[in-house]
Amino acid sequence: ARLEVIMASMPDGIVVFTPDGGIQSWNPATEELFGHRGDELARCNISQLVLRQRDQPYRARELIQHLWSRRHERLEVFGVRKDGALLYLELAIDRIRHTDPPQYLAIVHDVSARKQAEADLDRMANFDPLTHLPNRSLYLDRLRIELIRARRYRRQLAVLFLDLDDFKKVNDSLGHLAGDLLLQEVAHRLSGVLRESDTVARFGGDEFAFIVADLAASDNWRTLATKILAALASPFHLEGRELFIKASIGVSLFPEHGNDPHTLLRHADIAMYRAKRRGHNQICCYDPSMETETTRRVAMKSQLHRALERNEFQLLYQPKVATDSRRIIGMEVLLRWHSQTLGPVSPVCFIPLLEEMGLIQEVGRWVLRTALTQTLRWQKSTRRPLEVAVNISSCQIDEAGFGAEVIAVLEELGFPAHCLELEITESILMEGTEVIQRNISALRERGVRFAIDDFGTGYSSLSYLRNFAFDTLKIDRSFLQNLDDERDLALAGHIVAIGHSLDLVVVAEGVENEAQLDIVTRLGCDLVQGYLFYRPMEADAMTALLHKPEV
Repeated sequence: ARLEVIMASMPDGIVVFTPDGGIQSWNPATEELFGHRGDELARCNISQLVLRQRDQPYRARELIQHLWSRRHERLEVFGVRKDGALLYLELAIDRIRHTDPPQYLAIVHDVSARKQAEADLDRMANFDPLTHLPNRSLYLDRLRIELIRARRYRRQLAVLFLDLDDFKKVNDSLGHLAGDLLLQEVAHRLSGVLRESDTVARFGGDEFAFIVADLAASDNWRTLATKILAALASPFHLEGRELFIKASIGVSLFPEHGNDPHTLLRHADIAMYRAKRRGHNQICCYDPSMETETTRRVAMKSQLHRALERNEFQLLYQPKVATDSRRIIGMEVLLRWHSQTLGPVSPVCFIPLLEEMGLIQEVGRWVLRTALTQTLRWQKSTRRPLEVAVNISSCQIDEAGFGAEVIAVLEELGFPAHCLELEITESILMEGTEVIQRNISALRERGVRFAIDDFGTGYSSLSYLRNFAFDTLKIDRSFLQNLDDERDLALAGHIVAIGHSLDLVVVAEGVENEAQLDIVTRLGCDLVQGYLFYRPMEADAMTALLHKPEV
């Protein structure tokens, strides 16, 4: 009776069983643990309650063998409840002395909560909580293992680094919840294109990394990279909106581009930035020549932080000339950077960095104020309503306060709004956010003019001309370089006709010789820009030019 009281008070299950697994006795905790009534346990074999693996029973003789071979070690097993639920258990087994036939005692301790906590900690340490993909730490562990295998079996391996293009704009326009939903769907699609032997991990933000092991051919990575971009090509549906996402992918290969995880990842990252600079949905494989470019890129980013306060930026002005009168009607403002340490840096290089670093807004404000102040001086000194065109980045016009900022500067300076023209590209319109549309509408209501720049190089150009009220259409200079081709000539003619049918002023950019001037004049272009008339010039040179009577 005393033994029964002790057994009943034990929180752990206690089971007495025979060598063939028959259950002889048990305590109440055992019934509660496994969900069986007493009469049901009496008909059970211990192999029905504990498993070696999830579908492999532990036979009584195996439990007894463990007793003799590892007497003092607890045995970790799975337990099976009556309802089929699995438990994590620890068994301590011993023989009951002086019994014939022999009997054995198993003390059953439920460690399910501990195992779950350990699994949760492991998940937190190794998996991204948002997408449930491996995180950087687990990715690096797997990459180390795959590199060991690749060396042993002399196989090639690829590391792919993917970055979503313009993901920040989704967060800014739709909110972080929508951004999180998008990342989850992206992760789901990326996982769907991989082989079982491959790995995709989220590194944070909108960055994902892949391990493509056992490459049979040196360019097999390209097939997977193409599949990845194809998986992201179909629209994402979030909160009743249809979004299109593009990505840039950089690739590095073992052993050509590195022998350790960090080198391969760094080289894939470098290649990814090269792909991003080429445009959307690009794939680029690492090349050692990129190292020099990356070093210069780091130096540029370092210098750009203080370029404005050091007065290293400069504005040049390129006149726009009327084709009929050959007189200057205005000018386009061009931003230039002459670094104290790097020398002259091309706008193609530094403007994307300004956008990436979040400096384009501050620099853009300086450009606008400086250009308007200078143009106002010219208007007063020449007594002519000279127009000034300023290029606007998508990062600027996609900010909620952009329209109000421009209006405030116009009012402060007393600059006539109809003499300001903001140039935006088709790619900006393709983003089509509500913020962009509101800014354009607010500025147009005040009289600010808009030009669509590099027309003919994007998509759905006609729909943009219909949906947005533009004042000026600028034909991309690439058309002028091929005007000896009849098809390009016909296309340029159609573009001019479309512009005029919508009452737009048509500007031909990049006119460099008399032959080109003659053609664009015959096509009906209203204004021209190019080296044939004037190169971009500093403000002092522009001042002298504007005061010549013939211009």
